[in-house]
Amino acid sequence: MKKFQKVLLIALIFVLAFTTFAFATEGERQIQPRTSEPVVTSANPDDGIMPISDEVPVTTGTEEMPEIIYKDVFRFDEKIEFNDLVDGNAFLFGNTVHVSGEINGSAYIFANEVVIEENSYIYHSLYVFANKITMNGVCYDLYGACNEFQMGENSYVYRDLNLGCASVEILGYVNRNANIATDSLVLNHPNGATILGDLNYTAPREFVIDEQAVAGTTTFRLEKEDTEKVETFGDILYDKVLEVIFIFVVFLLAMLLAPKFVKRSGEYAFSLKLVHALWIGVVATIVLFFLDITLLFLLPKLAFVTILLTFAGIILTAPVFGIAFTSAIANKANMNNFGLKVLLSLGLSVAMILLVSIPGIGFIFGSAYYILGLGFIVLYLFDGERRKGKKVPEEKKEEIAKPEETK
Repeated sequence: MKKFQKVLLIALIFVLAFTTFAFATEGERQIQPRTSEPVVTSANPDDGIMPISDEVPVTTGTEEMPEIIYKDVFRFDEKIEFNDLVDGNAFLFGNTVHVSGEINGSAYIFANEVVIEENSYIYHSLYVFANKITMNGVCYDLYGACNEFQMGENSYVYRDLNLGCASVEILGYVNRNANIATDSLVLNHPNGATILGDLNYTAPREFVIDEQAVAGTTTFRLEKEDTEKVETFGDILYDKVLEVIFIFVVFLLAMLLAPKFVKRSGEYAFSLKLVHALWIGVVATIVLFFLDITLLFLLPKLAFVTILLTFAGIILTAPVFGIAFTSAIANKANMNNFGLKVLLSLGLSVAMILLVSIPGIGFIFGSAYYILGLGFIVLYLFDGERRKGKKVPEEKKEEIAKPEETK
């Protein structure tokens, strides 16, 4: 169950990171100003049009009609009351999120508690990760991971319901199929079938499902309990070998694709700039953290890019540390043979992993790899001498010319 939730969460984060545009296409329903006239739409589940309730919110003379927002919307707050009309996607991050508006796109919600109110419409998919989810509105597809999920009697999922939750209660309607992993499942609706398609559920035991609650077929899969696997010496050795291979492969790629970086990082490692790299790595870590947090609130789309780059930099810090010291040792030893450099890199990679594995103090070496590796990267990116190229001073030019004049 927990494994399913983790997989679903990773999928939600992936979708969130790479889906930042509206999905509305020609022929689909566009948000219109709310009036007292009922909206008439098709009831055919295959024509791509959301079935809309006749109970449309009515504007009064004292109420102002909210403007339609023609772009993606991002909200970051402790408590979010979302009642906007959005012709685009909505990204909502908070402790409690209440949605009572209309979204002509998909909604991506991460919160502790999420409530989709009645008369709220999400015309595409709803992706939600929370502790508790209460669904009383209408959406196209729903993908959710939570501890507690409750679907009210007036709620409607137009296509498929996909859940990984500890407890699930469905009192509304699922127009097609429901795919659920849960420890507790309740289906109950006085007006007939709750799930109009098939029900596929995974649980630690089979539940008693009323045949009238599911119009299609019900398929049960037994959830296999996750047993804590004792890590053997072979498992540990396998993981360490993979880490060594990763550092070694990055070194080989750097030698072939970025030889200037290999040479320059070696100069940093055996010079006074090693101290610079140390404090620059610390400062860069603090700056990147606050930069990512600030951009999440000011420029969310750019924040996604900077966060991905930050993670990429963190992953590469240890290999960069290995590259720098391999190059430094090779330069001091006047080692020009490529094969010897490869062997040196392999030996240093093994030594790095062994040092990190020392109980109690291994984290010190790991921190040094990260801080110095990040410092080397920043030093290289902002190295003025590297970008401009070293120029021979005029005095040295004159000294070089003098022997020729005497001859």
